[in-house]
Amino acid sequence: MWRLAGDTATDYNHYSKRAILGAIYGSTMAVFLNDESEDFADTRAFLARRIDRVMRFESWKYRRAARSIERPSLARFVGRLRYPGR
Repeated sequence: MWRLAGDTATDYNHYSKRAILGAIYGSTMAVFLNDESEDFADTRAFLARRIDRVMRFESWKYRRAARSIERPSLARFVGRLRYPGR
């Protein structure tokens, strides 16, 4: 689904996006199989809530990254120990 949507991620986002999508898809299918509401209204509401939660988390991540300052990084520190001239 992500490829069809035009996703070209090759870093860790490649895997995290697919894990999130798989969790939403699997849980929505479980609700769908037991849904007896008219026009699958319960399934649609369930899916909307799951997507809303993911979007709220992504919004929080964006706000956190936007206001963050340069924080200490263990990887950067170790890199400087190994390559002090950089």
